[in-house]
Amino acid sequence: MLITTLTSWQPECNILGMNRTVYAENEARSAQVAALRQYLDPEDRVFLIRQGDEGFYWFWYAQELLPNLVPYGAGGGTYGSPAFDAGQSCYHSYTKTELAQMIHASGADVILTAQIDPIFIESYGGLFTDGLAAAQKGPALYRVTPSGYSPISDIEQASA
Repeated sequence: MLITTLTSWQPECNILGMNRTVYAENEARSAQVAALRQYLDPEDRVFLIRQGDEGFYWFWYAQELLPNLVPYGAGGGTYGSPAFDAGQSCYHSYTKTELAQMIHASGADVILTAQIDPIFIESYGGLFTDGLAAAQKGPALYRVTPSGYSPISDIEQASA
């Protein structure tokens, strides 16, 4: 009787005191990454854009995207044009040219826009062939090409 009761009872928190909703959020993010991973070649280097991050998600995505490498870039934070820099912490002030040079120097083949904001769209939309339309719908992958950063779904359809 005791065994039956214990197996059907789900504790609200784990031994560290973390609520089960934390796990649900991580599982949802893991499923999202698994869906995106199908478009990556094992040797692709993935440059991460996740606005508003303090650095935690760079480590999380670097683990979730293995065997793909995730160059560090500027680490966590918000990328944006110098025009939008209001002195907030973790703000990485780059012009379009400087961000493109950083992405190129990292050796990235793909850009993962995990989370963008209006500052990123205004600052760097011109670097992306779709003006970041795919990224505005949710996490998106962009292939680094000589003509700009192209949504991978567009590239997949063009080569089919």
